[in-house]
Amino acid sequence: MESPLQPDSWLKQPVPMPYLTTTLEVGCAWGIDKEQLLAAFDINLEDGQVHIPLNNLLAVILKLHECFPAQPLALEIGQRLSPTAYGSLGFAMLCSDTLDDCLNIMSRYWKLINMSVSSVTITSDSRYCTATLDINPWLMEPLRRLWIEASLTSWKRCFEVLCGERLEGSEILLAYPQHYFSEPSQLTRAEQRYGVIRYNQTANQFRIPIQLLHQPLPMANILHKKMAIELCERDAQTLDRITSHPVSQQVKALLVPSETGYPSFEQLADALCVSVRTL
Repeated sequence: MESPLQPDSWLKQPVPMPYLTTTLEVGCAWGIDKEQLLAAFDINLEDGQVHIPLNNLLAVILKLHECFPAQPLALEIGQRLSPTAYGSLGFAMLCSDTLDDCLNIMSRYWKLINMSVSSVTITSDSRYCTATLDINPWLMEPLRRLWIEASLTSWKRCFEVLCGERLEGSEILLAYPQHYFSEPSQLTRAEQRYGVIRYNQTANQFRIPIQLLHQPLPMANILHKKMAIELCERDAQTLDRITSHPVSQQVKALLVPSETGYPSFEQLADALCVSVRTL
């Protein structure tokens, strides 16, 4: 996939804050000092901040990978990531009627949380419905592999939360060799937590048995799904504006006085989906 952004702005694009907080949660569980880790990259988290620049998230993930090279860092991040980390998309997915409905919503609005980092394609055959993940070539190893594993595992967790149970017959497929577990018993324990993972496949995918697609979901809510999708549409329009116009032009367009004066830095940052510090 190609990015609509230039390399410098690509690394500055906003990603949801729960991506970072979940990553820090894993690091702390493994003995990392959160404050020291953030200070090492001059990351100052603000109260109420909902997004961070992508480069900050990638720096923290890469550092944890360097500290724990033999641990399944990305699988653990994905396993812990709540569906609500997806923002309005996550709420729409949680209110879906069926897994088929959920997958269609995810495919349509996935760009809201991964922007130009990745894209998803949904296909089906007589046995499986398959979500294929495609990663931007600008994301290099080992971050590329880590992003793939976290994404696919987070999908599995999201769908299991929706169904209220483990998805029997579902699988994570990875297009590269297994690199964490030296003993078969380690892989067995990992699959008990992360689900079935198959390596050396033709693509990076998560697949679900076709018979599970149309079973009613316990949290289905037509009204709240409609509200969440309306938010997704609004966010998609904001994203289109961000990727098609330089930030300076966007700020200029927003600097329109109202009865109370010009918008504050906080209001500008909210409109552009960035922190005040980034702005």
